[in-house]
Parts: sequence; structure tokens; C-alpha cells
Amino acid sequence: MPLPRRGTLIAPDKAFVHRVSVQEADIDWQGHTSNVVFVQWLTDAASAHSESIGMTRNGSEHFTDLMWVIRKHELEYYSFAGLGDKLTIVTWIDSVRGATADRCSIIRRDGDDKLMVQAVTTWAMIDTKRSRPVRVPKDMLAPYGYDPNRPPSALPR
Repeated sequence: MPLPRRGTLIAPDKAFVHRVSVQEADIDWQGHTSNVVFVQWLTDAASAHSESIGMTRNGSEHFTDLMWVIRKHELEYYSFAGLGDKLTIVTWIDSVRGATADRCSIIRRDGDDKLMVQAVTTWAMIDTKRSRPVRVPKDMLAPYGYDPNRPPSALPR
């Protein structure tokens, strides 16, 4: 799912919120947060969302043989984050098709609410015993706050 052509992604009410602070190790040779660090924060936010509902690296009580893996990241950078900036990442599962789910994320700087990054990450559901993609179980999605009746945030190009 591509990012919108205009405007910003709109988070649903049940989106997950994750906070980070820019550390010295996050700063690249250009003096601002490395693009690679933003990707890591998006992955960390998605993992924290899963852990908050009981999904861990070892699956969960009900989904022991399933695991999310990243297929694709699509990011748009709007501003730079500097040392000491506090950032809020809002993330949610936006759409699901078969074995894949698109997770949208917005990163804003606290204080002035400046938009830093918008992203859509496509995740695939894998059966860990067979090492094959499997359809995302519908009953797995509700704890994430996913609403199949909500129109997708990211617009097709």
C-alpha cells in the first residue's frame, strides 16, 4: 500500500502509541537522526504493539506457530530529528490481504507536533513450523484494534 499522495495519514482512535528520545548513537555524520534509526524505531513500535497484546517472538498462547516478518518499508521523511528530541510514534494495522498486513505509522516531535516521518510497512504472517506464509487469522486482528470496516489510510497511487 503506497503512502498518500497528499496530506498525512489519519490514525484511528485505537492506534498504538510508542515514545522514543533521540540519543547520541542515533545521530549520523550529517548531525541528525539517521534514516536507519527511524526504520528501527518503526520496527520497535510494531514489536511493542504486538507485545502489548501478548504476541511475542515465541508467538502467543493461541498462535504459537505464527510470526510476523517484514516484506517492505515505505517511508517519507518530512523533517530532521536532533539530539534530545522526544518523538511519538503512532502505529496501527491499516489493511489486511491474505497473508499480509499493512501497518501505518506516523512519527511526530513532541512539543511542536512537527511531522517527521510517515510510513507504511507491509508485514507477512509466517507459519514457523512450515516456513511458509499463511493467511492472517481474523481473530488475531481484533486485539490490535484493527477494524476491517475502516477505510485504509494510505491511498493507492
